[in-house]
Amino acid sequence: MEAVEISESEFHCHRHTATFKIQYRLCPSECERQSHVLRPAGVGISPTFSQLLGCGWRFGFSKVPGKPLNLSVLFDASGAFSPDSGLCTVDVEVSGHDGRLLVKDKGIDVQSLESPVQVCTYEPEGFFGITLSGSVTVSFKCTVRYRKRPRKHSNLGTILDTLATSIPSGTAFADIRIFAYSQRGSEGGACKPLPLFANSTILKATSSYLKTLLSTNDFAESPLTRLSDDFLSSEDDADYDYSSDSDLSESPDLADFAGTDDSDCQPAGLGDRGSGMSDVEEVTRALQTCAHLGRTIVMKDVAYRTLKALIMYLYTGDIVFSPLKSSKRGGTSGSSAISCSPKSMYRLADKLGLDDLKALAFGAIKTGLSEENIMEEVFSKFTSLYSQVEELETEFLHGNCRSPAVIAGVDGIVTKMVEEDGPKLDYSKRVLTAFIKQLAQK
Repeated sequence: MEAVEISESEFHCHRHTATFKIQYRLCPSECERQSHVLRPAGVGISPTFSQLLGCGWRFGFSKVPGKPLNLSVLFDASGAFSPDSGLCTVDVEVSGHDGRLLVKDKGIDVQSLESPVQVCTYEPEGFFGITLSGSVTVSFKCTVRYRKRPRKHSNLGTILDTLATSIPSGTAFADIRIFAYSQRGSEGGACKPLPLFANSTILKATSSYLKTLLSTNDFAESPLTRLSDDFLSSEDDADYDYSSDSDLSESPDLADFAGTDDSDCQPAGLGDRGSGMSDVEEVTRALQTCAHLGRTIVMKDVAYRTLKALIMYLYTGDIVFSPLKSSKRGGTSGSSAISCSPKSMYRLADKLGLDDLKALAFGAIKTGLSEENIMEEVFSKFTSLYSQVEELETEFLHGNCRSPAVIAGVDGIVTKMVEEDGPKLDYSKRVLTAFIKQLAQK
């Protein structure tokens, strides 16, 4: 997103611009007086939508009934998730031989919008007198304005007290080392544990689960060791119970030599680490300056990237989510290194009882749903474990069950259900039953 200065100091303005090319082509005519007529290719009465943009909105086109040359330009923010977003203004401009401004500063209340709205209608003028076949590029500019809200940081008092003790006494701020697994095992489970360093007082103040974990006799009575000591080789593998965790790297090459960031957004206040620095390189650098004493624990049920993003959230209140893996959206260079899968964080936040963080992760999951990935998401094991997510995705599936992308995905689901040696989808019986009933009613 491009930040734009505006006059009111209590507001920030963000602009996201997307460009779409609509090709008009000659098609056989049903009228005897004309052999061919111009029609917009790939556009029907049912809307054709773009991928999700910005905070989760999208643009679409559809034919105008009775006027086959005209296009309805649609704006859909029903899947947007931005708690602070309010009034959205949309500009629609046509470039080319028929260049003109169709609409400017059309106001839309993003928070109350529940379905796509028609922004304007495009009616070709003049362009088709020049050539019998051509293209029209429609440029959309969407500006979202939102109020700055004071950050509600429930841990700020604890953080300040801890710093106040650490600064004059020389006591190390990080007093625990938490190992989490960073790579998917070749035969299942997870491996390659990497350390994260944190302050136990702050973590215990955030979650009853963490308070219990860091207050047990075993933890309190465990020996103090140098936090730079090597990790026990016997802990190099774990019976990880979340096989589809996308925050685990797939191969040693990715884990050892490449950056693992795949997020395309970064909130203000989160700094970047060195460009191209891998998790292993970052940990190696940290160990060189972490020779003080502390206690070590292992969390075997969370990925390194997820835990890293959690600690950052508990310290700052900021969280960055990567796109859903099923969306096939890659990351951009120079983006935030502290990002994680919203599904992985939803799972962890549910376990730790962090309802606010769970709601943020849920919103990111909702934003990432599309006609192209809903079949993969709704029939996943993750979805079957959480009724809130299953209800969301089932409703999305029912609303798009006639979509060509959804219909194309049915073959794969049926194949998985009937293959003897393939993965079974017993955990998705509820979703499949409801889907079949929905199709039967339409």
